[in-house]
Amino acid sequence: MATAAGGGDEYYAFTVLPGARVVLDIDGADFDTVIDLLDASGNVVATNDDGGDDAGDGLASDSQIDQVLVEGGQYFVRVRDAGQSGLVTGNDYRLHVSVEQIDLVPDIDGRAESPEREL
Repeated sequence: MATAAGGGDEYYAFTVLPGARVVLDIDGADFDTVIDLLDASGNVVATNDDGGDDAGDGLASDSQIDQVLVEGGQYFVRVRDAGQSGLVTGNDYRLHVSVEQIDLVPDIDGRAESPEREL
């Protein structure tokens, strides 16, 4: 369980190899969460507000991202409040981060493709 320090968004860093499948899931939040997946340059790769297929605690206001990252390297998770300019001191939430390595094979042009693709 994380408790927000307040005064802004919260960030978490992780590093993956090329082709990693990353699942980011917020559960048990006492506020309306938004999570962003950012690359090393701070560009938004994916964002989610209000979950979708979240099987966690089932709260509609929790967020989830399921993304395959073709590029390896450092990424960041930004947790923020959908209705505020920053997290409020004492906001509680659980952030689950799951990383599954998926082998990618280059196609004829050198781009990474999933192994199911016929060459």
